Amino acid sequence: MQFDLPTTKTEMYDVLQELFYYYRIKKVPFEEITLLPLTLDRLTYTPLTDAEIEERAEALIMPEHKKRVEEYKSKLSEKKAALQSELIKLQEKADEQEEEIISRFQESLLKAEAEAAKKGMAGSSVALSAAAELEAAKQAAITELSANTAQKTAQINSEITAVNALIADADDYYSAVFSAEAEAKRLELKEKDEELVREIFKYNNGIEEKEQKYANTIKQANASFALKYQEVNSSFLTKDQLVEMGYYEDVINCVCAYYDTLTALNAYSDMKSENKLCMYLDDYYESILYMYRMRAEV
Repeated sequence: MQFDLPTTKTEMYDVLQELFYYYRIKKVPFEEITLLPLTLDRLTYTPLTDAEIEERAEALIMPEHKKRVEEYKSKLSEKKAALQSELIKLQEKADEQEEEIISRFQESLLKAEAEAAKKGMAGSSVALSAAAELEAAKQAAITELSANTAQKTAQINSEITAVNALIADADDYYSAVFSAEAEAKRLELKEKDEELVREIFKYNNGIEEKEQKYANTIKQANASFALKYQEVNSSFLTKDQLVEMGYYEDVINCVCAYYDTLTALNAYSDMKSENKLCMYLDDYYESILYMYRMRAEV
């Protein structure tokens, strides 16, 4: 039954009453159906060309292929970012270590100068030699640190270069996989297309037989329709009959159309107090009420 979706409770009950009358009360006199002879159209189908099948196959697998390539590139980009972060940390650590070396040797130099001054040897060749040795040791430590840092930096940069190469070659890397999947999908589509051609051929061969059989059942169909109509209208409709007729679907659509205009909590609270809805929804009342309860999370 066609009806306008309600936006107020009054409109909802008006529609529910119309539905109740239309499906459960209204009795329409039976009118014999005039059935025309069955004339079935023969099916026609043009099989897909190989080029069309190939194009369709590639279109079907392309989204998954792109997703796979992007995920692969994303993982590589994450690895690259981690390596770049490692470079920054490496340089920061090297700077800290260099500062520690300079500070340590400066402290040693001050101690040596103080010791020489105590002995009255400040500015002597011995003191100057000791200072030179400390300076040389400092430079050696800094040089060693720089060398180690440069080596680790070069290694990390090498890894970054390798990752960049993998990112650049990602499409080519997966091209073979794409080609294999496209070929598999092409064979699948071709088999389905050929199967469709066979089914259409089989269907068309059975058309004439169906038309002849149908011609012999027209009178029997009218008699059967009349009998079923009498059975339906001689007693109250069962729940299964109402379901088949679409009564419950229309009632549920009507009720939900109104309550969906409310918040989930208000819909649940209001519907819980509307006992009259049980008359229209029957066993579906509790299910619809539970749905709004779950939406309201109460």
